[in-house]
Amino acid sequence: MRAVMTGSDMESCQNMLLGQMLAGFAFSNASVALVHSMSRPLGAHFGIPH
Repeated sequence: MRAVMTGSDMESCQNMLLGQMLAGFAFSNASVALVHSMSRPLGAHFGIPH
């Protein structure tokens, strides 16, 4: 949250970006990227939660 709240704390921003990158790697390796990317528009269309 520090990275979002202050924006000037470069270490927090770097850590947040690293976490996002690692999460992307995990999604790619787990073969769930397609299903997960489809869940949001389908949820919006049919009124079901993500």
